Amino acid sequence: RSTRQSGLPDKSCTLAPDISEWRRISELVDDQFFRLDTLYGCPDCADQGREYFIVRTNLRSHRVEVDPALMSDIHPLITETRPLRNQLIETNACD
Repeated sequence: RSTRQSGLPDKSCTLAPDISEWRRISELVDDQFFRLDTLYGCPDCADQGREYFIVRTNLRSHRVEVDPALMSDIHPLITETRPLRNQLIETNACD
């Protein structure tokens, strides 16, 4: 979604991974993810955008914002979901 208030439209993208891919990704959610800082780099500082990852379970929720220019080795969940984001962009799965 657009985080700017300058009249740009919100954009929402949807991708439904198959069940095996979903299981693989969900297994990456661990205590380490919930201990990550909430901000890495300087998202949106130079109009490069921002990525954010929100994980919600029955017991807790954690949001991590990342400068897209940073390497994705912050956590395996980020490394594994970036290709899915690229797939969304390539297939125009956004409205």
